[in-house]
Amino acid sequence: MVASAIPTGNNRVSGNNHWGGMISQRFNDDLLLAENDRRLAAAKFPSLYPVLDHPELRTTFAIYEKGAIAAKHSGRIFGICAVSLGAIALMASAAEPIAHKFHGEVALALLGGTFGLASVYLGLSKALAGKTKRNWLLQRFAAERIRQWHFEDLVYNIPDYLLAIRHGAQERYLNQRRNQFETFRAQFLQKLDSHFTGTISERGVEYAPLHDGHAHELPIDEESFGPIADAYRELRIKHQADYASYKLSESHTAASLLPTGQAQLFELVGSFSIGFLLLTHFLTVSAVTYAYVFGGGSGHAQFAALLPVAAMWIAIVSVAVGAFERGLQPERELERYTSYLHSVQEIQRRFDTSTQISEKIEVMQDMERLAYSEMREFLRTFIRVKFVI
Repeated sequence: MVASAIPTGNNRVSGNNHWGGMISQRFNDDLLLAENDRRLAAAKFPSLYPVLDHPELRTTFAIYEKGAIAAKHSGRIFGICAVSLGAIALMASAAEPIAHKFHGEVALALLGGTFGLASVYLGLSKALAGKTKRNWLLQRFAAERIRQWHFEDLVYNIPDYLLAIRHGAQERYLNQRRNQFETFRAQFLQKLDSHFTGTISERGVEYAPLHDGHAHELPIDEESFGPIADAYRELRIKHQADYASYKLSESHTAASLLPTGQAQLFELVGSFSIGFLLLTHFLTVSAVTYAYVFGGGSGHAQFAALLPVAAMWIAIVSVAVGAFERGLQPERELERYTSYLHSVQEIQRRFDTSTQISEKIEVMQDMERLAYSEMREFLRTFIRVKFVI
């Protein structure tokens, strides 16, 4: 699951980033980023804590998470500026009748041209450029694959860990894991662009575990497997269900609108635009009728001449809002999170009703496959949009 934000997405790692702080503070605790999270995990899963606590992985994750947050934040700011400046430029052009009345055509033309050029520059070089968007998605891709590497360690390397515990070779196991993570960094993170391209391609790369573990090869007793199952259920399955539920909830502040709030805001703006447009046309007809049919003064005729400008401004605002909506994709996000939540809930149901260890391990593998598919859908959704808002 993509804990960004996305969005975005910002956290204990990046301080007080405005756009995504709430999301990461709540939903990066599965990797035990904060000291409080580590203390809680040590108390709840003492025998498993050495596996859950992975300092090297946390440090690497923080780098890519911070990069993703910064890239998304800057892309969003540039996108807002580009669309807003473009809207102002169009509104300046539409206001020509007003400028003509006050002999300000040159000043208005200069204003519109300057804002229009600034909009094009920001759009092409910052917001609309594939480099800006790709950088955000690359960083997010890396962070989520690091997260998945962590939880696949529980799924595919269970026998290795249990053997280490039984034979007092825990330190050797941790050294082995450290070497495996360094291999992952060299073979995956240092070739990130190639893996990213393969993942978002039309045919796509099928899910393949990041580990070469052997979860089924050794007998695992219920007592040894119990803490692994409990930790995976809470930190992976339930955590992902909670994250999807949060993304489907209504946000409480305008600055951190979730998809539901975004969709409602765009619908509200659209309704108001239609209402104001109808009101403008009604006033136009009324003013013209009063001026020329019932002998109204010239002031009414001048007022009627200005109303079409107001109508054009309303239409331009609607176009700008549509641009924001295409960048944020709230309806698509709602569909994606709804589908993901239902799938995770089904995974949790299967996990809770499984009576055999082998069945639970199979469900855990299905959860990792589902997380990969959801991440790929997220990447493909936003790589296709014109710009990132």
